[in-house]
Parts: sequence; C-alpha cells; structure tokens
Amino acid sequence: MPRSKNHLSLATAREPFGPVTELFQVPIVMFEILQLAGEVDHPKAKQIAALMDDTIKVVLDDPAALVKLSNAAGNGYQIGFFTADSAK
Repeated sequence: MPRSKNHLSLATAREPFGPVTELFQVPIVMFEILQLAGEVDHPKAKQIAALMDDTIKVVLDDPAALVKLSNAAGNGYQIGFFTADSAK
C-alpha cells in the first residue's frame, strides 16, 4: 500500500516534503529532492537530479560525512557556500 504524502514518518518526525529541522533529516530530504527533480521535465531539473544522485552516493560511501561537517562547524571551522562569482 503506497504511503500518502500526509503520512508522518516516525523516523524523521516530519511530513514528507516538509521543512527540514534536524540534521538527521537531511539524508531523507536528499531522496525527496531527487524524487521531485525526477518529476520535472526540464534540463535544469535533470541537472539537479544528477547532482543529488551524486551527493547521495558520496554520503552513502561515508555515512558519517554529514556528522563530520557538523562537528567541524562545532570545532570552530566555518563552512560557507558561495556562488561561482563570489569565489573569484
């Protein structure tokens, strides 16, 4: 029986496609992003799906990767996200 979008996941304590409030929800959200991007017929959506798929593979190869990033931030390291223009 397929799950409805209103079903609350006990593992995430959030509705599917709902707001992300905890680090442990991120892996599930990555699959949701992949699913949504796969439903859109646009070249940019296909790029998003490919990037998300690659990201999921990296995280599956090192399941503690997200925790490591979080710990690095807690140990005084700054994690920043920049546009390609601002990185120059």
